Amino acid sequence: MIVSQVEIDKAKHQQALEALFQGLEQMCPEVIVLMGDYISQENNEDESFEKFRSYFEQLGAIIRSGDYPCLRDLTQWVIMPSLSDPGVCQIMPSFKLSDYFLQGFKGTGANRVKKTMLATNPMRISFRGKELVFARYNYFKKIKKNHLAKFEAQQEKQREEEKKESQ
Repeated sequence: MIVSQVEIDKAKHQQALEALFQGLEQMCPEVIVLMGDYISQENNEDESFEKFRSYFEQLGAIIRSGDYPCLRDLTQWVIMPSLSDPGVCQIMPSFKLSDYFLQGFKGTGANRVKKTMLATNPMRISFRGKELVFARYNYFKKIKKNHLAKFEAQQEKQREEEKKESQ
């Protein structure tokens, strides 16, 4: 299961994730990949590291306190940042989030989330004998930016050829 735009800083987002977890518990997925900014754009500059950590703690509390033994004990959780997370450099491959942020997510004792992995962006994993690569980046925007002039020149050339053929 891949959730590609996770924002955990608002109560309505956490409620939506809780509803998602209820459905996923019945499916018992082997792997859940959470990727995204984790903080919405309007709060991105204002949040402290402690507050950022508390959001992950709240998310982990949903999994630990709810009746989700499959998600808590059997599912592999992969946490992958986007390029705009606090404290993350704007380079690729990006660094993984610090384990400091996930301590509250994992919890302690018998109810802790047992399988948690921090990943870089992009990341490569082997799953059932297949190599999978995950990346959280707008490649299309970069390609479009780099090739827009070439594309427009090609369109203009094609229009001129069509005018010549129609005459």
